[in-house]
Amino acid sequence: MPSDVLEIAEDATLQAAAKGMADARVNSLIIRPKGEEEPFGISTSPDIVEAIARNQDPASTLVHQTAAAPLVVVTPGCPFAYAARLLKRGNL
Repeated sequence: MPSDVLEIAEDATLQAAAKGMADARVNSLIIRPKGEEEPFGISTSPDIVEAIARNQDPASTLVHQTAAAPLVVVTPGCPFAYAARLLKRGNL
């Protein structure tokens, strides 16, 4: 499992996100607003596919428009059962 968290700016296009994911061989990127410490959300391959299926132009649609937000975050060592409850509670 990679230790680096890959990020993309909130004003990047879906096309840029798709290229970044393909280049890094990953299926998601964390979206971080410029100048902010906390991330905004996450852009995933399925988000991009769904946007294209809905006729959104990947060259002009921004990642923050299709992202899953806000993030649900846990720390390393978080018990699996607790993380599962968070996902279930958030309907994720």
